Amino acid sequence: MLKMAMLKFILIILISLSFSVHSSETKISLVLPLVDGWAHKTNKSYAPEAINRITKGDLRKKISLNYRPFKRALQAFKKKKFDCFVGGDENTMLDFASVKTISSKMIRNTSLRVYTLKKNKKVMNLKQLEGKKVIYVRGLELKSLEHDFSKVQTSSVNDVIQAVKMMKAERIEALLHWFPSTKEIMSDFHNHHSIILYTIKERVNCHINARSKKFIKELNEMITSFDAVGGIKKLHTDFYGDLPFKH
Repeated sequence: MLKMAMLKFILIILISLSFSVHSSETKISLVLPLVDGWAHKTNKSYAPEAINRITKGDLRKKISLNYRPFKRALQAFKKKKFDCFVGGDENTMLDFASVKTISSKMIRNTSLRVYTLKKNKKVMNLKQLEGKKVIYVRGLELKSLEHDFSKVQTSSVNDVIQAVKMMKAERIEALLHWFPSTKEIMSDFHNHHSIILYTIKERVNCHINARSKKFIKELNEMITSFDAVGGIKKLHTDFYGDLPFKH
């Protein structure tokens, strides 16, 4: 009798473990690069908020969100440690990770700009940066940009918080960073639309296989439905006020 009870107990454990492993295997793993304003583990940020608002029901249960520093996120995705990379588009994945992807519909429009303190003049062209000290957050590959920075004194830092401190201390004259950005950058710095170094149609980008194709198809249907009821517009407004979605 005791042996039978033990056998039943072991069987239940094995079934539970098997179910747990199976559930884990069915998850679509999304990696989100830790960029202030775009993705953050604890603070409210655009990318995870977009995923949570757009995906519903069974699809949301199939997704796992994973956060990594920007460069590590790219490298891990490139090595296929994750199914999808949240951010960038097909061109970005080719330029920065050399990976061909299948991608979702756009969830944000982003561009790389040159920021200066509001008390200083806006930079209108790259010639104005010659001989100047310019900073950017590590992970951005200047060699991937179709611009010549040979006459600019460029340096990189680990995160945008450090970059902002250096800018405000006036140790640096300009910041290369994404637009739209954090509230602090948007309120304390400015940029000019005449100089856009790179443009991204932010999407969810996945390795090309049958599983990903099915996932992207389902995700695109949800993005379309979400957008049709004004969801994308409201999401953008919640984070960036009346800044146009396409800028």
